[in-house]
Amino acid sequence: MPRSGQRKVAEVIQIDGTVEPLDKTLAKMPLEEAQAIVGGYIEHIRINAERRNRITKYFRASRYVSMWVNEDGVGLGLPFNPKASELAGIPIRGNVIAESWLSRS
Repeated sequence: MPRSGQRKVAEVIQIDGTVEPLDKTLAKMPLEEAQAIVGGYIEHIRINAERRNRITKYFRASRYVSMWVNEDGVGLGLPFNPKASELAGIPIRGNVIAESWLSRS
């Protein structure tokens, strides 16, 4: 849940580890656009606070609270996404949409 003065932002974590900002969050994005980013049907993964705290020293992206991934990444043979997998604590395949809360600037 956001604290006062925060806004929700979304980014794509690519399979090569690069992160691209999105101009809208998933709630404001057409389903087809989200599916195109992850390469198929989407599935939600919540990043718990304990997990975020453990990886803070490794990733600038440790603030993420949710990720949207391809629900059949393995079956479709999508490439392994090391950064997203480390954040989630489970193997993730393909590009993901990650959402977080940031202080308003």
